[in-house]
Amino acid sequence: CMLRLPQAGAASVLTAGQFMPAAVRVGLASACDLEAVRLGIARLAETGDPIAINVAPRSLIEPGFLERLDVLLAGAGAAAARISVEVSERGLDPQLAGLEGLAEVLARHSAQLGIEHFGRQLAALPRLYALRLAYLKLDGSFVAGLDDNAGHQRLVKAIVDVARGLGVVVYAEQVHSAAEWAAAVSLGVGGMTGPEASRRMGG
Repeated sequence: CMLRLPQAGAASVLTAGQFMPAAVRVGLASACDLEAVRLGIARLAETGDPIAINVAPRSLIEPGFLERLDVLLAGAGAAAARISVEVSERGLDPQLAGLEGLAEVLARHSAQLGIEHFGRQLAALPRLYALRLAYLKLDGSFVAGLDDNAGHQRLVKAIVDVARGLGVVVYAEQVHSAAEWAAAVSLGVGGMTGPEASRRMGG
């Protein structure tokens, strides 16, 4: 579930990637994240599909954020079990600040924890597992040209093997070609996102 911001007097909208940097600068990132959760919960009432909502790592350490998230998920009732909250590995520090508190809130409402853009903190996987990590998404930089990059193949295989042993599902981000798709499948990746995934889904 991604936020979009309508532009005044324009037919187009700004993506989160365009307006979130400004929101971060003025201290509104956590407010935007909570609004994304609120909108995601509202969407659950319209569909039976699960949803994934991205939140910024820095929001996890903002005063009051986890408490307000807890209230929102409580309001979703049983539908909260269809929510996954994703946090980017890129913004996490080595101590995984705030992630334990997030994991506790999500577990309380049977929601899932996911890590996106993963690949640089393989040693953190056991700690993430202890936080009830449901899945991780391999960073697209390790997926690009995967079929022709032996180094990335070894890394992806190592991540998949460790994750599988912990019962964590691994997805690949930004899969652009059939060759990358086939390479990821051969290495045990459980699912894909990106242009190739969209083509195979017919859209």
